[in-house]
Amino acid sequence: MNILRDLFRSLRSDFDFMELVKGGSIFFAVKIFGTIGAYAFTLLVSRHYGPGGNGTVAFVLTLAVLLSFISNLGLNTYAVKIIPHFIQAKEFLSVRIFYRKSLLSIFVIATGISVLVYFSSHFMPFPGDSSYPAELRLASILTLPLAILLFTSSAFKAIKKITIFSLLQNNVIQFFALVILVLPFWSGSSNSEPAIALCIAAVIFAFSSIISWKVPEQKSFNTPDITFKLPTHLKSAFPMLVGGIAFFILNLTDRLMLRFLDSTENLGIYDVALRIANLTLFGLLSLNAIAEPKFAELHTRGDLKGLKKFVQRSTFLGLIITIPAILIIISFPDFWLGMFGTDGSYLKGEKTLFILCAGNAIGSLCGAVLTLLNMSNRQRKVQNILIFAASINIGLNLILIPHFSIQGAAIATLVSTLIWNFLGLYVVYKDLGFYTFSLK
Repeated sequence: MNILRDLFRSLRSDFDFMELVKGGSIFFAVKIFGTIGAYAFTLLVSRHYGPGGNGTVAFVLTLAVLLSFISNLGLNTYAVKIIPHFIQAKEFLSVRIFYRKSLLSIFVIATGISVLVYFSSHFMPFPGDSSYPAELRLASILTLPLAILLFTSSAFKAIKKITIFSLLQNNVIQFFALVILVLPFWSGSSNSEPAIALCIAAVIFAFSSIISWKVPEQKSFNTPDITFKLPTHLKSAFPMLVGGIAFFILNLTDRLMLRFLDSTENLGIYDVALRIANLTLFGLLSLNAIAEPKFAELHTRGDLKGLKKFVQRSTFLGLIITIPAILIIISFPDFWLGMFGTDGSYLKGEKTLFILCAGNAIGSLCGAVLTLLNMSNRQRKVQNILIFAASINIGLNLILIPHFSIQGAAIATLVSTLIWNFLGLYVVYKDLGFYTFSLK
């Protein structure tokens, strides 16, 4: 009992840790709100449009997220690192310049990609499946607002506006897509309708995020370097782009390849199993959202001892939140899967759900290894880890999906999760001299 009392007293006296708890609690609360809405959206789509309708939404959203990340050029991740650096140096004008130039570049590139995909859908051959062109066009429309949101939300996170950052996440957008979808002007006869509602919600949120941005006013500030040029920052952000694309491939390949190698219906079932499994990541994502700029801040300060303590306590807190959630999910799989359909079609995702939960357990045990490496100037090592793991993931999906369908996709995800987490742990220990978890 005394040990526990001493532990909690020590945690409460740790300013950095308490900032993590406070900010993580805000993110966690908003994420619960958004996730309830997002799952209600999926529930509505699954029940009224079936696995095919849910598969259409999953494919459109997955492709749009990938294209929006490419459009960001790695600047979204880099913003979380460089903006705290500018603020600590009191170069507040540099924050504004970086934000505006980055956002303009992202807007131009995302628009170009969207136009290219939209018009390509009219000419690309899709033998045996007439729904592909419409899905590609919807993904092209969704790409631009998601690209804007990906950057602006990261910028809000960098200046520790956690409430706004939390409100700009995909789950909250899907909640508002639900509100749009229940309006009486939908016929309910087309699988594209939920994706259209999602596009409308994303456009509203993207516009709102732009007009809401404001750097905190400061009484004193330093004059930024007048030679400030975005290409210099793009060079630093590029490894984050490559690593980020590889990370997105790890997280999105299963759904994209299920769409091309299997069926829209099985993709819809897999998406539901994945959403349920990801419920267990609430705590971990909430903590990591706050920890990311704190990692950069502590590393910039050169406080390696403080960084080690903060990282290990973050991992510990994430673990005690995540593991109980996993146990609840895997104890009642039929209940969770059965919520999304009355005909039992989603129950075939039970084994897939178990496999995906196992991957989440590994992630919580290892902590935010790649985030830590990114925020401590080891972007290229993260890039190499993710490229290697993504290559394994693609190969396994190609081999396993034709033989094992959605279970094959889940196995590929599990194996690649093992690879990048363990390689990340090794690099953290080798370069920073500690593990992301404490053995004491």
